[in-house]
Amino acid sequence: MRGVGKTFGFKEWAIRDFIKTGGQFAYIRRFSKELQAKKIAGFFDDIIKSGKFPGHEFTVKDKNFYIDGKLAGYTF
Repeated sequence: MRGVGKTFGFKEWAIRDFIKTGGQFAYIRRFSKELQAKKIAGFFDDIIKSGKFPGHEFTVKDKNFYIDGKLAGYTF
């Protein structure tokens, strides 16, 4: 089903795991066009808007995901 929070739930779990254990994650998409820089630039926007992880910095750079300046995730 679309729009029931699967991706948000994954992000929340992956962020929590990274903060707690340092475990990195992979964001896998079927089509490469889904991984264009402008499409993944807002990957963390919904997480930031939710306010679930105050005091942490989330960025996307070179199609990789960073939390507090540390490499947290990759795209494939």
